[in-house]
Amino acid sequence: MTRDVVSEALDALEFGVWMFDRGSGAAEWSPRMAVLHDVEDRSGARGDLFAHVARDDRPSVDEAVAHVDEVDRPQTVEYRVILAGDPQVRRWVSTRFAAVRSDETSLVSAISLDITAEKTAELAARRRRAQIEGLQWVTRAIIAGEALHDTARALTEASAEVLAASIAVLLYEAPGDGVDRTERAVGGPGRRELGPVPDQIEWDAPIVGARVLVVDDPAGRRELVALGMPRDVLDDLGTVMVAPAHPHGILLFGHSEPDAFSAEDIELAAAIASSASIALRGARQHQQHWLAARTFQRQLLPTDTAIEGAELCVRYHPGRDGLDVGGDWYEVIDLGHGRVGLAVGDVCGHGLQAAAHMGQLRYAFRALVRSSSAPEEAFEVLNDIARNELHTTATVAYVELDVTSGACAVWRCGHLPPMTVDEDDGRVRAIGDLSDGGPMLGFLDVVDVRPVRTTLAETEVLLLYTDGLVERRGESIDIGIGRLEQALGHHRRPTLDERCDSLYDALAVRGPDADDVALLAVRRV
Repeated sequence: MTRDVVSEALDALEFGVWMFDRGSGAAEWSPRMAVLHDVEDRSGARGDLFAHVARDDRPSVDEAVAHVDEVDRPQTVEYRVILAGDPQVRRWVSTRFAAVRSDETSLVSAISLDITAEKTAELAARRRRAQIEGLQWVTRAIIAGEALHDTARALTEASAEVLAASIAVLLYEAPGDGVDRTERAVGGPGRRELGPVPDQIEWDAPIVGARVLVVDDPAGRRELVALGMPRDVLDDLGTVMVAPAHPHGILLFGHSEPDAFSAEDIELAAAIASSASIALRGARQHQQHWLAARTFQRQLLPTDTAIEGAELCVRYHPGRDGLDVGGDWYEVIDLGHGRVGLAVGDVCGHGLQAAAHMGQLRYAFRALVRSSSAPEEAFEVLNDIARNELHTTATVAYVELDVTSGACAVWRCGHLPPMTVDEDDGRVRAIGDLSDGGPMLGFLDVVDVRPVRTTLAETEVLLLYTDGLVERRGESIDIGIGRLEQALGHHRRPTLDERCDSLYDALAVRGPDADDVALLAVRRV
């Protein structure tokens, strides 16, 4: 049986045949093979048959031809052929390469079959599995999200993967201090900076279902530009799917191909947008509650901290990267005659209740100290309030400083010792140690607090702080104190503002595990 007869028989069965002679470098193929690969010739150089194989798939074909005689069995390669008449159409071909060895010749043979229908079904099933897995991630983003921006970012990342989009953008309405504003989250492998966020979005417009906008269409391009998609980003996209997450968000999914999104994708995008609207609504409520709590807490903290004869700097950072309020507080009290009272404290817990307890204890402490009560007596009253009225616990460190002489006395109830740093030589010292303070307020019926006395030199800065600056989960507090001492002695003669900011940047925990941090720094002038 001749080679032509075998080729014709395989063609009749819709198999294509290709033969390559390594010696001469010539190749020839059957009519069916030419049809499968969208070429007209029947012979040519080795690579002529594969001229229309997709660029990403061509290396696997060349690799199989080059090394087929180095393996014991034939190699099968699946690849896409891009049809010249319609570049948007992809034909999937499976080709089995084998070496034919004899004394007279060294050939590489190949038999090909059109597997477009099977491959399309396989890819659809694989895509559906990926979508189901991706939807699980979207669901987790919705359930886990509390902070509005975190929720938005998680939604874009998860949904971009589900829809195989190169970029996902979520525009959403975020509550602010008095005025709502439009914010944006970007996700996906093509994530990039998009420039200014559009300030005019008609959030109350009628609901419009998910739809696809072609970038080359002038009307679609104008709509996308109005939604904040920069022109240079659109130049890299062929189509954008828009899915309103009514009433507070709009999702956009971009792809480089003009026909990338199917009817199933549009339906899926609409389902994601519907879930996103629920997530955004819950996150908005969380942020509104946080804004109210933050405003409430701001009202509880002092605003006037100016003291004659002393330079002061105060910092307060809410926990969880500013997304939480809690019980940390500070106080500055002018005691007259060149004396100043400085305090930091930490009430157990977070949220509105902790903030309310903080306000009650702070105001009570301020009133007691200003009424000329001895600090020991003030702590006794404060302990009774915490234990029997508020049913909470708290820590406090209180310093009385004579700004003229530098005489300094420190009382502590369960709180970490203040630190000083000499701005001339960088020497750091603690006023007291972890063992010489009294018990935290509200823990025992009676507190017995005794002061530790020292002198603050004119070259020294005194720092009071709450434990959020030094504590780490699963770590000894001694390690955190050591970190603080090292950070304090690192810089010579910065301003107090620079010192407080650098300490927070160097030491404070960020993210969902971050605790409140209150800082108070003072130097004599």
